[in-house]
Amino acid sequence: MSDSSQTTTSGREERVSALVGDRLCTKCGYNLTGQAVVREPHYGMLIVRCSECATVASVQEYPLLGRWAGRWAMLGAAMWFAASAVFLLATGSAIIGSAMSVVETASRPLALTIAEHHLAWLKEQDPDSLGPQLQWQLTAGPQTYVSLDPNWWATQDPAALLVEAGGWTGGADWSALGRWGWFSVYILAAGCFWAVLLAHLRRKWLVLFSVLPVGIASLFAIAIYVGDTTAAGGWTTAQSVAEQQLGPLYCGLSIAFALIPLNLGLIFGRPFTRLLIRALLPPRLRNSLALLWTTDGLDPPRA
Repeated sequence: MSDSSQTTTSGREERVSALVGDRLCTKCGYNLTGQAVVREPHYGMLIVRCSECATVASVQEYPLLGRWAGRWAMLGAAMWFAASAVFLLATGSAIIGSAMSVVETASRPLALTIAEHHLAWLKEQDPDSLGPQLQWQLTAGPQTYVSLDPNWWATQDPAALLVEAGGWTGGADWSALGRWGWFSVYILAAGCFWAVLLAHLRRKWLVLFSVLPVGIASLFAIAIYVGDTTAAGGWTTAQSVAEQQLGPLYCGLSIAFALIPLNLGLIFGRPFTRLLIRALLPPRLRNSLALLWTTDGLDPPRA
């Protein structure tokens, strides 16, 4: 005797599994996700009962799309993975871009000191022996982005220039850290975005995920400061050499700081999104987004 015959003769419903995914009750709109899937005794069909109004919904035991169901699922998963990779790279790029803007501002006092020494050396040279680019500096005065003569720079001690400018503290503009304010706003928004995009992950895994964009930003920073900033012929600028000296410190501090707003967004992104959903969407439409509730162990929204 088959299983269906046994359940029919016994007259009792057999619990098969639980419903996974969003499915709304056709009568009251309640989200049936998590409800028990049972085999009713008379016809042997799989059904789900709404816990709010007891309306019965049937469940198919075979895919209606045949082999195409799996193909579309694989295509959707591949597109989701590709989009996630692009967004992950964009988040890391936003972090390193913000960190570099801090480095640029913080390095200006040291760059100006280097430019002043270079200008003093230029004034001792024969003007006719200088090219147009260096002659212009004699009238323009010391500026952070002036080009440095490679012969002069080869004789300089970068560490001594940093000490003369005031060292790691006095030779830098600490007001550059004020850029962390705007920096925090869009990194926090990125964290909220990832909390929703990775709605299937629990919070502890989201915190671990924050290491990925910060790690990408760190790889960018290593590539920037390990490479050579001089152009062809050994030419460089006062700002470039100043950033090479102060950049590792201020860039590292900025990247590490990014973990704070990023994790705040990852932790509070879904609660904030749920608040917006309740405020902006009618009750019936909220149920289709029940995953944002159930993934955190909360009951889905009621219609």
